[in-house]
Formats: sequence, structure tokens, C-alpha cells
Amino acid sequence: MIHILGARGTVGRLLCEAAKRLGIPYSAPQRPYDAVRYKAGGTAFLAFGRANQEECRKYPEETRAVNVAQTLECVVNAVLDGALPVIFSSPMVFRGLNGNYGVDDHTAPITEYGRQKKALEERCNPETVATVRIGPLVAPFSGNCAVEAMYRMLEKERPQLARDTCMNLTDGEELAEALLRNLQHPGILHVCSPYTYSHAELGFWVRAHSTKGATLAYTMCKLEELALPEPRPRLQNLVPSAGYSLGSPLPALLRKVKWLENR
Repeated sequence: MIHILGARGTVGRLLCEAAKRLGIPYSAPQRPYDAVRYKAGGTAFLAFGRANQEECRKYPEETRAVNVAQTLECVVNAVLDGALPVIFSSPMVFRGLNGNYGVDDHTAPITEYGRQKKALEERCNPETVATVRIGPLVAPFSGNCAVEAMYRMLEKERPQLARDTCMNLTDGEELAEALLRNLQHPGILHVCSPYTYSHAELGFWVRAHSTKGATLAYTMCKLEELALPEPRPRLQNLVPSAGYSLGSPLPALLRKVKWLENR
């Protein structure tokens, strides 16, 4: 049995819709912070949390209560009831100096969100918990989607986009199906596309696939030239784990841009 906590969030919704497509039975509790129990065993995807990095910076105690403490409560419940808990983490646990991060590389976050994810990872036993690190996603609906965020930013202003960053961009639908089909064991996994992009390159692809063309303008710079309220890791790209190297995100990006312009 599949249990999806946080079904209203981006990752949770992707998992629910993938389960429907694949014909996999699942439950989606609406109140994940209660003492949700997993009497049927199975796999518990803990897809809830506070993923807005600026919110984490401004309200560290409140967001940590959700991203660490409440998630750990659900992890304990799942383990006690014989289910495999799956937590979601981020390349933000790395410092961002080298890139091409493997699952065993040293973690040294420089953002509050990254510190929260590192704290969660450290409190989870890799022999009983599956930790899935994912990068920016393309979602086919409105939500925490890198393509949508870029499109909205290009619409509103002429932003500066860093040309020296590096990230994996992943089709969220493909990711959800890969997890539902393949994830059966604990441990740390990197589930992502091996294709990498800078923020400037993502801006280029969004503009290239938009009917608005040149009206979606931007300038390029280095990450260090941006006036950010908190430093960000420059190189965030992960090395996909064996069996979890996903396809190109460009078809999903094209579909998402069309979806945004047809709304």
C-alpha cells in the first residue's frame, strides 16, 4: 500500500496523479501532522513541508518545526508500523563549490532550508528510511515548478539570471512514476535528470518556447553579483543514482510553457 502525506503539495500531487495513471492503490491523509498510522505497512511518502527558501530564512523556527520535527514524527510512526518512510531532501544540503554531488559526498549547507534538510537527514537511519534528493522540477500544474517561477519572473521584470550556476531540471511526472515503480529499499537516492542548466539557460529555454518571444527579456550575470538576502550554492547538480537517471526535461518544459500561455 502506498501512503502519500502532503498530497496537496507539488510532489504529493505528482505522486497521487502518477499512482492513478499506473493503477496503484494509495491513501492520501489530509492531516499529515497528526499521529498518522500505517497499519497496512507499505511505503509512506512524506511529501509535506515548507519548501520556500525565503520563508525558511525569515521564519526558521516555524519552518523547522514542520520540515524537521513533524516530519520525524511521521518517520517514527511509519517505522513502528512496518512501513518504509520516504523523506524528500535537496541539493541545498551541499555547499555548492564543486557540483556533481554523489550520495556519499559531504554535506555543508549555507542556507537555512539546506540546514533543515541536513538536520532531517542526520536524524533518519539510512537502514530504515529512504532519503530522496531531488532538484528543481517541472510540474504540469500550478505549484512549486521551476519553469513556472522563471516564466512569471520574466513576465514581470527584466531579471538578472546567473550564467555560472548548475542544476538538474527534472520532469516531475517522470520522477513520480520512477519512485512509485522502483523505490522499495531504504538509503539515500538521487532521483533526477542528468541534464543540467544554469538559471540563464533555463530563462533562454522558457523564452524560446514562448509565443511572447523577445518581450521576456533578461540579462546575464554571475551568481556573486546578485544581491541575495542569503547566499546560495552555485553548483547544485546531483549525480543520479543507478536506475534513477531520468530523461530530458525539455518536453515537459515545452508543455508547461504552453499550459501557462493557454490559461
